[in-house]
Amino acid sequence: MRSQSTPRSSTQYSPIAKRAKTESITSPSTQHHEHHASHVTGSSSNIVSIIQTMKHQEFTTYRQLPYLTNNVEVTRSDRHAMCQWGFSILDACKVDRHFAIVALTFFDRFLSCRGLRSVEACLARQQEFQLAYITCLIIALKSREAMNITPTFAAETMCDGMYFPEEFVNLEIEILRALSWRLNGPTPQDFIQHFIELMPASADENAVNMLVKVANGNAEIAMTDYDVAMESYSCIALASIAAALRTVGPMFESREWMNRVAFVMSDALD
Repeated sequence: MRSQSTPRSSTQYSPIAKRAKTESITSPSTQHHEHHASHVTGSSSNIVSIIQTMKHQEFTTYRQLPYLTNNVEVTRSDRHAMCQWGFSILDACKVDRHFAIVALTFFDRFLSCRGLRSVEACLARQQEFQLAYITCLIIALKSREAMNITPTFAAETMCDGMYFPEEFVNLEIEILRALSWRLNGPTPQDFIQHFIELMPASADENAVNMLVKVANGNAEIAMTDYDVAMESYSCIALASIAAALRTVGPMFESREWMNRVAFVMSDALD
């Protein structure tokens, strides 16, 4: 039986935001992870190999499929609202927004598993849809940041009593099984970072760091759009970099580097 709290609409997802300054979530580090450029480290051949592996993963093991069809009750707006809720939670807790993107990759892959009873329930009711995203965010923080988020904290503080702790426990198991416990897939930001590492060591570090910051911000925005998020993450990364270059590009010569990235991408598809 679910608690008797009044259900919220799909746009009201931030009960923890008011408490985040006084409530704490245990983490080895609560500082934002800055994705600075590391283009002067590592060999190019290793970087190319990593990118090719990531490209293979995004089309096989970690592939997501469209799931918001005409016969489901939840909408693109519901998904967008959950994305914004995730960002607001992490911002309030001074945790890197990248974990909200990681959660989205889990969320989209899970909901791609049409036919599972738990997936169909999430696509049929906004409350279950919300529960799935919050659970994916918890999984992301636990698996990638080693944060200790208890089911009680999630139910009572993050969700203001909308769910029981055991609902998080049960759905977490369902999600992990649906994902076959594969939690290390690439995100658009991961592709951006490795594309940046292909830059020549002579590139201006301040300009490169600015490019990474702007491109990552573009990728965050892109991932909140359902239709864009269904595209390959490598393509989202490239588009995010291309948009960022319009602002940062004049600060350094990028043509040769982008040609190199394009070559690596085309080679990875062969």
